[in-house]
Amino acid sequence: RLTMLGNFMLDNNIPLTGTIPTEVGNMMRCVEFFVIGVSLSGTIPTELGNLRSMRFLAVGFQKMQGIIPTEIGHLGVMRILIVADGQLTGTIPTEVGNLVSCNVFFLGTNSLTGMIPTEFGNIRTLFLLRVADNALVGPVPSELGNCASLSSLSVFGNEGLSGEVDSLLNALPTQLVELSAGATSIGGSIPTTVGRLSILEKLDLGQNQVTGRLPSEMGRMSRLVELDLQRNQLHGTIPTEIGRLRAATHLDLSFNNLTGTLALELLGLTSLEVLNMSSNMLSGTPGLLAYLPVLRTLSVFDNRFTGLGGICGVSFSW
Repeated sequence: RLTMLGNFMLDNNIPLTGTIPTEVGNMMRCVEFFVIGVSLSGTIPTELGNLRSMRFLAVGFQKMQGIIPTEIGHLGVMRILIVADGQLTGTIPTEVGNLVSCNVFFLGTNSLTGMIPTEFGNIRTLFLLRVADNALVGPVPSELGNCASLSSLSVFGNEGLSGEVDSLLNALPTQLVELSAGATSIGGSIPTTVGRLSILEKLDLGQNQVTGRLPSEMGRMSRLVELDLQRNQLHGTIPTEIGRLRAATHLDLSFNNLTGTLALELLGLTSLEVLNMSSNMLSGTPGLLAYLPVLRTLSVFDNRFTGLGGICGVSFSW
């Protein structure tokens, strides 16, 4: 009956149960459909595809099951699409490539399978893409490099995602601010061209199969705040250029095969608050780290260090 309704919002009404009725497809003038934090079940009705004026669709934090209907591709003026924290299965339909005006695409924390569609590359306006914590497989498509506005990409927690880290980093647009690609099966070595991502603030490649050395060009990433490379197969020394990351607050290089002594250049990390270099083959004394002005957590166990060297005022794991 509500054919003239422009906004439909159910927010955090936990006692509410039932399903989304197919009749929502009659709300032809609806521009916002927001159903978050309620206890609805059932599937996403295909009739949502009738709402051609829809600009904001959010369905999440509940017991929704089934697949993402292909009819979602009819919502050509969509700006924000959130279908998250549910029990959705099946693949991401290739019809997402029809949403050429979309800015935010959030499909995190479901049970989605298959590959990330290359058709995401059609969405030149895409600003944020989050498909973390699903069961996706295959490489991250290079076509994402076509998304000239892409600022944040999260594929974290998809253990079946594969491919080479150099292909990933070389394909992504240079204006990227956040990349969360940990806990996947991405391998290969970090390319020297990583420095092209000069405004990146977060780089998470932890718990992967990354090999090789840390390239000195990482020192060009002057805005980097968080760097997580834990639990990979990195080897060689920590390049002195890492000391140029003066904006970095969190650095995790633990559980790799890094060697060599700690360089004085690390004292350039003047914003560093958390440092984890545990389970490597590093030598020397960590005492120089006592001069990092805001360091509050330091973990260096299972290395070849020879003394504490006067470290105090820091939560310390030796």
